[in-house]
Amino acid sequence: MAKNFKASPVTKTAGTDLLNVRPSPQFFFMHNANGWEMLETDEGYEWLPRLKRFTLTPGVNGIAQDRRGGVDYQRAKANFERRGWTFIMPEDVPGGYMVEYEGRWGKVYADKWSHPRPLGAGDNAKILWDHDAEGFNDFRRSLVERLGPPDPSVIDFREAIQSKRVKRREREGHIPSVASHIEKETAKLAAIKASKPKRKRKSRKAVTP
Repeated sequence: MAKNFKASPVTKTAGTDLLNVRPSPQFFFMHNANGWEMLETDEGYEWLPRLKRFTLTPGVNGIAQDRRGGVDYQRAKANFERRGWTFIMPEDVPGGYMVEYEGRWGKVYADKWSHPRPLGAGDNAKILWDHDAEGFNDFRRSLVERLGPPDPSVIDFREAIQSKRVKRREREGHIPSVASHIEKETAKLAAIKASKPKRKRKSRKAVTP
């Protein structure tokens, strides 16, 4: 009896629409209490948290590989938390923040505000990443309530750094491009000073004669 072999249509050829970049691991965002920056926006200046990536790569940051080939990050995560880091997990954010792409050599993970763009044609086209800075800043802005405002000591430190930055360029103030830079940095310094919490004055008790 003749055999009937079943054929299935191929809807996607292997290698089509694959990112021409090396694989990258999954990651979490984390924040340290000292990691804040004064950012200029259309509405003025504001403090936003700086975020660092905690990549799930075995052998990095104390991350181990489990017996099934996955990664065990719980102990490493706990060590960072003891050192004052706060983790923002993807599942804690509506819709998450990590996306997955198919790459020529494996999975590519990126945040949802980074968008790949081919530079050139064909499979060997270089990939550039366009970053949605406004969207990412909105995300960081949404974390301020959870993380709380920067500690006054952090503001004092940033003020000292910003003051040195302004003074370093004052000698070159006669150069138009530098003068414009100094003006911008001076405005940022003023915003940092203005963001300091008001100190409560001690009330003087009336002295009975």
